[in-house]
Amino acid sequence: MRLRGGRGDARTQADIALPDRLFHLVPRDLPATAQGVAQLYARFGRDIREGTHTVPGFDHALRRHRLIDTIERASRTGVTQALASA
Repeated sequence: MRLRGGRGDARTQADIALPDRLFHLVPRDLPATAQGVAQLYARFGRDIREGTHTVPGFDHALRRHRLIDTIERASRTGVTQALASA
């Protein structure tokens, strides 16, 4: 997995080193496509065990799905939509 970025007015991007502390829950040698998912599941499991809330849960997913539905409806109808509050 690579993270690239620039600072200020930089017109080029460079690799940004990822600190080892971000990889302490899963092996760093996992394929890049699996690292993010493995980290999420490891943190989710830790949240369940410890009663913490460090990763998105069902409520977060529900809000995102409602937002996507609203965007799709606006695109389909051409009418500005209001976001549902609940």
